[in-house]
Amino acid sequence: MTTRDEITMARRKKCARYRVKRLARFAVALGILALLVVLLSALTPTTFRDIGDGLKVTFSLGGGFPAELSDSVPQKVLELKGAFSVLTDDQLVTISYSGKELLRQNHNFASPQASSGDRRLVLFNRGSRELQLYNRTSLIASLEVENAILDAALSGDGDLFALTESERYTAQLEVYEHGGYEKVMTWYCSDGFPYKVLASHGGNTAAVFVADLDSTGLCTQVYLVNAAGFEEMCSFKVQSLAVDGYFDGNRLVLVTDKEFLVYDMDGQQRYEQSFGNYPLISLSARDGEICAVALGDNSRSGANRLMAFSAGSHELLFTLDGLGSIEDVAATGDRVYFLSEGQVYEYNIKGELVDTFASDHDARFIIIDKGIIEILPSAAVKGD
Repeated sequence: MTTRDEITMARRKKCARYRVKRLARFAVALGILALLVVLLSALTPTTFRDIGDGLKVTFSLGGGFPAELSDSVPQKVLELKGAFSVLTDDQLVTISYSGKELLRQNHNFASPQASSGDRRLVLFNRGSRELQLYNRTSLIASLEVENAILDAALSGDGDLFALTESERYTAQLEVYEHGGYEKVMTWYCSDGFPYKVLASHGGNTAAVFVADLDSTGLCTQVYLVNAAGFEEMCSFKVQSLAVDGYFDGNRLVLVTDKEFLVYDMDGQQRYEQSFGNYPLISLSARDGEICAVALGDNSRSGANRLMAFSAGSHELLFTLDGLGSIEDVAATGDRVYFLSEGQVYEYNIKGELVDTFASDHDARFIIIDKGIIEILPSAAVKGD
C-alpha cells in the first residue's frame, strides 16, 4: 500500500470516528430532550413545594423535645411520614419526629376537622365550603366547593375526597387529584344521611358511610366507589353505626359502635367480632398495623376493656378487662399501648404486659416513634 493510500484510509477512519461521535452526541441530546419532556409533563403546581417539603423534613436539624404547642387544648393528632400534626381550636402545628417545628398555622374554623395522607393533610370545617391542603411544612392549596362539607379524606399520595351536601341528592362525593387539585369525578348519593368518607391508600377507592333506619333500628349503608373507573363498585348494610375504618390491601376494616367488621371489595363480610355492651372510648386504626380498640366508660373505669386485632388477617389477638381509665390507645405492627392516669402500658400480640412507662398526668394523646411521644395541652414531650 502506498503512502497516499495509507493517508486516505486514515482520513476515512477519522471521518468515521467523527460521524460516530456526532451521532452519539445527537442521541444523547435527544435522550436529554426526551427526559426533559417527561419531567416537564410530570410537573404539577405542587411539585416544587413537595420537593422543598421533603428536604426540610429530611434535614430538620435543631428543635428537640419538648416541642411547644398552642395555648388551646389539642383536639386531634395526625401522624404523617416523618412528622405529626396537632390540631387545636385555633392552630395547626406540625412537628418532626426529632422535635423540630415544621409548620404553625392559625385557622379560623369554629369546629376544625382534619384528615391526613402520607405527607399531606386537609383541614376543614363541617358545614363550611372551604378546604385547606397542607404538606408537612406549608399550605399548598385552598379550595372552595359548591356545597357545605360533610367530611373529607386524603389518600396516601394526597388525592382529596370531599363529601358534601348536594342540591338534588342527599350528598355528593367530589374527587380531586393531588397534583393540582383539579376535580376529576363526582359521585352522587340519594339515600339516608351521608356523614363520613374513607380513602384507600392508593386513592383508587373510597368508602362512604350513610346513616339510616330500618326495622331493627340504626344502621349504616356503606358504598364503595372506584375513583379510577368513575363508578360505584358495590354497597352493603351494617346493622350498627360505623364510627371509623380503613382500607388494608383489598379489604375494608370497619369499627362500629357495636362491633369490628372486615369486608372484601365486593361487599362480602369476612370477619365479625362483637364489642358486647361496651361503648367506644378510643381507637387506633391504620393499615398495616394492629387495630386497638378501647371500650367502656372512664366514669366507671374498672369496667373498661381493650381489644386488639391483627394486621393482615384482621382477627382478634386478645381482650383485656379491668384496666382502669383509658385516655388514648396506640399500636404498631407488634405492640399495643394505652395511656392511663400517668402511665403508659405496653403489651405484645399475646396480650402480655411488656413494660410500663411514667407519663404526664395531663397527657391527652400518645404517638409511638422510637419512644413514646405524649401530647400535652401546651407541649409535645418524648420519653425513651
